Amino acid sequence: MPEGICLNVCVSGRSSLTLPSLVCLHFWGGSPELFQPLMDQLPDLHIVAPAFRQSLPDGAQSGYIEILVADVVGLLRSRRLHEGAGYVLLGHSMGGKVAQALAARRPPGLRGLILVAPAPLSPLILPDDIAEQQAHAYDDAESAGHVIRTVLLGHRDSVTSDMLERLTWSCVTSGRAWPTLGMKEDLGDLAGDVRCPVLAVVGEMDRVEPETRVRAEVLERLTRVEIKEVVRLQNVGHLIPVEAPDALATASRRFLQSL
Repeated sequence: MPEGICLNVCVSGRSSLTLPSLVCLHFWGGSPELFQPLMDQLPDLHIVAPAFRQSLPDGAQSGYIEILVADVVGLLRSRRLHEGAGYVLLGHSMGGKVAQALAARRPPGLRGLILVAPAPLSPLILPDDIAEQQAHAYDDAESAGHVIRTVLLGHRDSVTSDMLERLTWSCVTSGRAWPTLGMKEDLGDLAGDVRCPVLAVVGEMDRVEPETRVRAEVLERLTRVEIKEVVRLQNVGHLIPVEAPDALATASRRFLQSL
């Protein structure tokens, strides 16, 4: 790990000599615990889910995504995930941008990418008023709950009340580094350095990263990737890991077994 950094990490299962470990990177507003439904569906797989830091180091003004990448690289090394069968990065939304940036380094042990409703490496620059609204979307439980129900979920009732409460708490404590910095960072030049197989999982009802945007701004720019597959989940919004953990687990297992 980078010196002085301690990340909260959720782990399930044991490493295998035949199937890669799955390293899950969460969305802005997410947390490692929100991958628990996926872990429950894949009890025999080794799954590691770290929490992202929520702000830049003192004195830093940019480079948020690369800082997150460095944190994950440190985690991979400390847990020796490059050994044995290696690992697959599963990046959700913001975590998808981090996963692509990390894959561009072609680190040892990386077997593939599962991009779940991924943010692209290219920047998203919003009008000032909309950017300001987004930066404050998770200011309190009421506003965060509204965004979750009306924007992030495909259907208001697609998760339990307990999961909704956990999502709300996670969003409120997520900080603003992604909407104010990470989302705007232009890492598009890295796309050509990604070479590993890629599985993209998209939600039919995703309002944040719809399938058309994922295909055009993520998959089509991974020009050096020979194996690309898209799984489209019906009646699912942006929060695929909690809305459809069973379908995500099925697609993930099939992808890991194909490597």
